[in-house]
Amino acid sequence: MIEEMRTEIVDGYLIKITCSEYLDSPYHWEVYNDNLMMEASWKTGGGYDTEEDCLKWAETFIRNYRNDYGFLPRGEG
Repeated sequence: MIEEMRTEIVDGYLIKITCSEYLDSPYHWEVYNDNLMMEASWKTGGGYDTEEDCLKWAETFIRNYRNDYGFLPRGEG
């Protein structure tokens, strides 16, 4: 059961953060591109204890993935 959900736009990518009350580390993230197709998800690994840590690591994923694979922020490609 999902207790809460939050979305943020970072560098043109949608980050969805969910909190599941039944998990020890309840916060998980998903990153979607401008076609709303999932680029990555952190639902299968461990979670994060706070929403702030979860958002920080999702933002880090976007920066690292963009730098490694060369995708541009939405609207710049």
